Amino acid sequence: MFPECKPFLVSCPADMKLAWLATGKGGATKRKEHFCYCCLLRSKDINKSNVSLCTLCEDRLPVEKDISAVNVEHECMHQEFITPDLMQRLRLQVLSCVSEEVIATHANVTKRTMLLLFEDDSDIQKCTNNKSIDYEA
Repeated sequence: MFPECKPFLVSCPADMKLAWLATGKGGATKRKEHFCYCCLLRSKDINKSNVSLCTLCEDRLPVEKDISAVNVEHECMHQEFITPDLMQRLRLQVLSCVSEEVIATHANVTKRTMLLLFEDDSDIQKCTNNKSIDYEA
């Protein structure tokens, strides 16, 4: 998601409250603009239908409209979740919150670090190189 930062993969068992605090998102829709930490939906847009129907809604529309379906207006309220487009928008949103000074400092630290990060799990150096973050003595 952030190729220039090469983040560490960290497991952190926690409850939803920690996710809310860590991301600054989540909570009651009435109180929080970003009530969901998993998507970009804002509380002011929660009751607005999509401009076009998603494929799921299109598939569920009746093929032949009978009398009972003629006057029914179909609205799609589904939201995208973890799509490449959404991930890019989340990435840009997060980067817009980080100051240029922090980005420059991170780039400097990344250049000076002695730790190596081997992203390929099949690379034998991942566990054998003593400068690897995954090194096992």
